[in-house]
Amino acid sequence: MKNVILTLATTALVSTAAIADDSKKFDGFFTGVETGYVFSGSSDVFIYGGNIGYRNQSETDIVFGVEGTFSGTDVNGIDFLASTTLTIGQAFGSKKNQLFYLGAGYALTKTDFGYNGAFKSDLGYEYALDNGFSIRLKATTYEFDEFQTTAGFAYRF
Repeated sequence: MKNVILTLATTALVSTAAIADDSKKFDGFFTGVETGYVFSGSSDVFIYGGNIGYRNQSETDIVFGVEGTFSGTDVNGIDFLASTTLTIGQAFGSKKNQLFYLGAGYALTKTDFGYNGAFKSDLGYEYALDNGFSIRLKATTYEFDEFQTTAGFAYRF
């Protein structure tokens, strides 16, 4: 009888924890795709790529994370743009399915002339759907000189 009660209590505890984790829409590993536009002093550039990352959503709905991106462009001579960003944000809304976040990190561009590195900062908004997918909008600045906007989708798994 003790084993039955212990098993039922453990099952109830585990299922309650699983339900609590589902309410955290921005917790765990994610991957996604994005496309956008870079506004630069010399030329404007169409950009496309993907991202992967991990976030932790606290009990107070503060979200900490790390994200990596890898992007291509429509400009000859630019091979790729890659970045790593640390993020912090706040989930809000009645379902806690909206997120505003800030990010800071480092970006590396490979061109025909070599590699260029730059500090980057992000301001983003994400809206989580019930199926693990999110819609993302992000504004990024590189060395506060170039400005990039992107939109995309992410999937949390």
